[in-house]
Amino acid sequence: MQHIALEVESMDELLAAKDKLEAAGIDVLGPTDHTIFKSIYFFDPNGHRIELAANTAKPGMHTELKRVAEDMLEEWSRTKKAPRHAAWMHGDAEFEPNTQGEAQ
Repeated sequence: MQHIALEVESMDELLAAKDKLEAAGIDVLGPTDHTIFKSIYFFDPNGHRIELAANTAKPGMHTELKRVAEDMLEEWSRTKKAPRHAAWMHGDAEFEPNTQGEAQ
């Protein structure tokens, strides 16, 4: 799905935006939990899909994603399936920060 995503400062701001949009008669999907952020989706008057997202990552999640990013892209290119390197992003495992002293 093609859309534009914009980050808001907090979950409170995200929920306030949802309330305001719905009060204006706009259909809103969400909040949807994406593990490291939650977001809402709606269409603007021109039919463009808009996403507003609030960061909800636990400490270390963004660092871990950055650490495994190249491996994830290589696996996705090869298999076209969700990479196992961050299974916690898809609810398949619990997040465990990297504590093995690897460069981050």
